[in-house]
Amino acid sequence: MSEEKVFLLHSDSVERSKLQHFLESNGFNVYKFSKPRELSDELKLKIPHLVILRGDTKEYSIPQIVREIKSSQEYIPILLLCPSVESEAEKIYNGSGADTFLTQPIRKTNLVSTVNLLLEVRKVKSENTQLLDEINKLKIFLNKAQGTEPITNFYNFEFFKKILGVELKRAQRYNFPLSIMVCAIDNYEKLKESVNEADINSIILNISLLIRQNIRDLDIPVYYKEGHIMIVMPHTGLEGAVTLAERLRAKVAGFKTDNKNTMRFTLSVGVAERGESENISFHDMCKGALSALEKAVSEGGNRVAIPDIV
Repeated sequence: MSEEKVFLLHSDSVERSKLQHFLESNGFNVYKFSKPRELSDELKLKIPHLVILRGDTKEYSIPQIVREIKSSQEYIPILLLCPSVESEAEKIYNGSGADTFLTQPIRKTNLVSTVNLLLEVRKVKSENTQLLDEINKLKIFLNKAQGTEPITNFYNFEFFKKILGVELKRAQRYNFPLSIMVCAIDNYEKLKESVNEADINSIILNISLLIRQNIRDLDIPVYYKEGHIMIVMPHTGLEGAVTLAERLRAKVAGFKTDNKNTMRFTLSVGVAERGESENISFHDMCKGALSALEKAVSEGGNRVAIPDIV
């Protein structure tokens, strides 16, 4: 018997037994209920991997039961069994809050394949939640360790690189993509010569604020070195990373530093990724992003580039 628990709420005893047989013959551990109260009581004791509800009934409120199930701390997919008329089934489903539905008559192959698909979705969502939890714990640890750069309050690379490889290992373990970008202020050395230290600090601070406003909670900004900021983006492929890089580049290019708009600056950005099934060291990822950054700068700056494909 499978460890995957399926809760089945259906008031028709014949249909309930038939569905139970379909599922158990494919290895699922089925808990069947005829009344909502029985289901509610069992939910207090066990967390199911999936819930199946009869949708064409006036004996209980489907949306109310769905809300109760969804209030669990874990994601629990819900499958509705609806009438044979497609329009009527869609009307019930759309107002229910369930994840998907099947129409009568319920065939074994359709039921089993849908259940397997929903369980796979649950697994991915669970791994994603676990990934975010681990990243948040990592951020708390870093904040306690005081490994931040004072102007941007971003993590200092010299400190952060000691554990940065953890993100790559996690991506490899869960088979998720991971991308990094390195942003560089164009003509930074010349800019330093033309303005005072306070202005330079203001530029860096404004860029860091723009980055904070445009990245996700699970993205990790790092002060790489003077005039350079790295962003580590778990669960992000190259296309998504390039989109973010272009957005940051455009916002910085259009930024006004003062009322007179006398100080203008731009960013060049290099982006690299670790694909979903790719084994690559973090050192090589950094090398790829820096190579792409060099390419962006050599082509005139104020642009986003990716590594050349060898």
